[in-house]
Amino acid sequence: MLADADLNPLAPVIAVDFSSENWSAPAIASNLHADSFLIVSQVDQGGTSWIRGRMIDGAGISQPKLDVEGNGVGNLTGNLHRPDVGGDPHPSTLAFFCVVWEHEASPGNHDLYVRLIDQQGATTTANATAITTTALHSAAPSISKSNHTQDWLVSFEDLSLIHISEPTRPLYI
Repeated sequence: MLADADLNPLAPVIAVDFSSENWSAPAIASNLHADSFLIVSQVDQGGTSWIRGRMIDGAGISQPKLDVEGNGVGNLTGNLHRPDVGGDPHPSTLAFFCVVWEHEASPGNHDLYVRLIDQQGATTTANATAITTTALHSAAPSISKSNHTQDWLVSFEDLSLIHISEPTRPLYI
């Protein structure tokens, strides 16, 4: 639902997807200059997961679906999970959306990638940019708004650093 600052509806409820695809883990961001929003989601169908999105303009009109990575777009093979998107509050023609997600490189090893989407919903490069590609398991990326088209902050969990073990001796207080 598109709402104003007081949460009053500005348009009817908008269906992001009404196909047989399973859209999960959605995220949304805005772009001030384009007066638009980008909704991204993990799309699961037939045992494959990829990142897909849809632009919604300020009047609540949705644009055609766009593939951010996977499903024939980009160069990553394997399943893609947990997208997040950062918008841009700056009123500039050079304002972008930035999408981050997990790439299942192998079982127990997820890498993180990022890609810019322009104000018309097109990817800006042929391939995504890697954030982490180590043998470590990075997960649950979260991205900030831009500080004017150039910088976003991405936080994530590095699950390889979490270590839980039983104490080797009794603890006395």
